[in-house]
Amino acid sequence: MLWMKGWYETRIRLLVVAGATVLICAIASSDSTSANAGVSAQGLDATTLIGASVLAAAMLAGAGIKTQAGGFRPSKGLHGSMYYTLTLPVSRVHLLSVRASIGLIETALIHTLVCGAALIARPALRLTIPPADLLKHNIGAFFCVGAVYFLGVFFATFLDDYYQMMASLFSLLLLIVILNRMPLPASFSRLLLLSQASPLITHTMPWVGITALVALSATLFLFSMWIVKRREY
Repeated sequence: MLWMKGWYETRIRLLVVAGATVLICAIASSDSTSANAGVSAQGLDATTLIGASVLAAAMLAGAGIKTQAGGFRPSKGLHGSMYYTLTLPVSRVHLLSVRASIGLIETALIHTLVCGAALIARPALRLTIPPADLLKHNIGAFFCVGAVYFLGVFFATFLDDYYQMMASLFSLLLLIVILNRMPLPASFSRLLLLSQASPLITHTMPWVGITALVALSATLFLFSMWIVKRREY
């Protein structure tokens, strides 16, 4: 029942993000770079197209307590069926875990679609980047998207849908500004999975960055559990 509830809440959003992915890649393919472009430029293309995965992470995140609007436009306020959900013979942590799992699986599907569509939209990716490095880059990128997703889950535990999405995207934008404007220690470069630590440059899996992102995602989820267990609805 909980899995069906989560599917009903996310299915339209999933379709909207999938459509946006196809549109973004169609636009990208119309402005395709030449096959002789450098690896760094093609890596930038691959990273830019992952923006659709980030959008999916922000839209598909949820806490499982309240009933979310199934459409593209997020709703404000609490749905009346939330109280029925809370009376079900399952714990709040179980509600949170099921909903978070559904959104994460759907986000992974969108990310896979994005990575596949990127190869179609940017044929030069296949010609200038070794497939193994591109696969490693896309795997590392998913852990970045996953951290954004769990940030969205965290915000969903105490914000309405609209503000949860805006808070997730604003936090990501703020992080990007900080990374580009502030001088960072040299050791910090190992955490930049989409730039300096990308397998497109290092040709190795960025395990340090992946470990840090997994720890961050787990921490956000633990905070989310703490909130749903103690919040008065």
